Amino acid sequence: MKKRPALLCIFALLLLLTNLLPAAHASTISAKLRELYAVGDYPAIAKLLEKRIDEIESATAAGSTKADGKEIYNLHLMLAHVCAWQLDRFNDGLAEYERALELRREQEREALQKKIGPNMSSPALEYLFMAGMYEHIKDYARAVEYYQKTLQEAKAYSDALASSGERVFLGNDLTYLIQYAIDTIQIQLQSAKTYTPLAKKIDLMHESNPMMMNFMFATVFPEQEYIFENKSFVLENNNLNMEAFIKHNAASTYSMLLEGGLLTGGLTAITDDSIQRAAEAFLKKYPDSYLSLATGFLLSQNFLKNGDAEKAQSHLDALKKTAKKRNIELVIEPDKKFASPESTWEALRQAMAVGDIEAALSCHTPGDPKYREIYSKFGPEILKKIGADMKPIEKISADEQTAKYRANRKHKDIDKEITYYVYFVKTYGEWKIESM
Repeated sequence: MKKRPALLCIFALLLLLTNLLPAAHASTISAKLRELYAVGDYPAIAKLLEKRIDEIESATAAGSTKADGKEIYNLHLMLAHVCAWQLDRFNDGLAEYERALELRREQEREALQKKIGPNMSSPALEYLFMAGMYEHIKDYARAVEYYQKTLQEAKAYSDALASSGERVFLGNDLTYLIQYAIDTIQIQLQSAKTYTPLAKKIDLMHESNPMMMNFMFATVFPEQEYIFENKSFVLENNNLNMEAFIKHNAASTYSMLLEGGLLTGGLTAITDDSIQRAAEAFLKKYPDSYLSLATGFLLSQNFLKNGDAEKAQSHLDALKKTAKKRNIELVIEPDKKFASPESTWEALRQAMAVGDIEAALSCHTPGDPKYREIYSKFGPEILKKIGADMKPIEKISADEQTAKYRANRKHKDIDKEITYYVYFVKTYGEWKIESM
């Protein structure tokens, strides 16, 4: 049985779970695309995509068939990528990204009418590629314009997700990425001493979600299943040589998002030296990208898992230098108040005692809005009463990453103490409350 590359399995699983497997995979041109991507024949790829798009649109116009929304979107997106980043067809690339975005919006409107999925539009990642195109030709004003468009949509999506009640931890990665890109342009036009950063504080410990970032970028690369057919970066055991893949690709926004998405997912799941070498190659290739910040941090944690504290610290030190150079606050080291389950419980008790909802929430694992809902419903005054009654916790069991404790609290209605359990998980060196 053919062994699938580990990093590709991560992609496949995420796409399968969300029913977003590229529709073009089922099309009649799939085998030919696989063949052309294997040899990097991009002019032929563009012609094949254009021909297939014409066939679908002609059949739809004639009324003989209805276009598959996902397939036609993916075809236009793949064509946009090829025109913009492989063939230097700037205007065609822009037009195809605009068309892909228009098609995706149509799909979202249809889903809304059929009451399929949440009532919100996903951020237009197509704008990221368009911003990158303008940045490549040094039209920084237009690049910032398109970055700002993506930033506005990212904020609207995050707000809509929060108000929807969906318990999904999106993370702030997309916002950080866009702000960091705009800041990089401002530094080039001015200097690190005179610019005011949009990304004043970047919290990689608590406000980043590498796997969500991995998934988010995977959805805008429908050609990924074909790209990895190129034998120049596939090992004899059929695993992807990620280091070779990164070195093979020319530096661009397209390659950065593709490679960065792979790495941020891979570094959370794989701890061997091959992923570490790939991450090192990415850091050298894109030193001024937010994805390099995220990769550097994840790489430091990867080295810690492997017991190499020296290399881990060297990457943390490099991140600190970057933060100082760009005049930003970077959260990359554990807070001592979360050094143990007991200290985290004490931090929660202190936050409760003064009715500080945000401080109380910082004691929990990020992403689940359940406790924000609970604490907000209680309000500061009730939280103060709860904090005053909180007693020390008692350990039941623990290992290096998880712990179970018991706590006693007096129940006001029955005038009796009740026991409940508190579950902790250790993330990036901090013990946080997972549930209680």
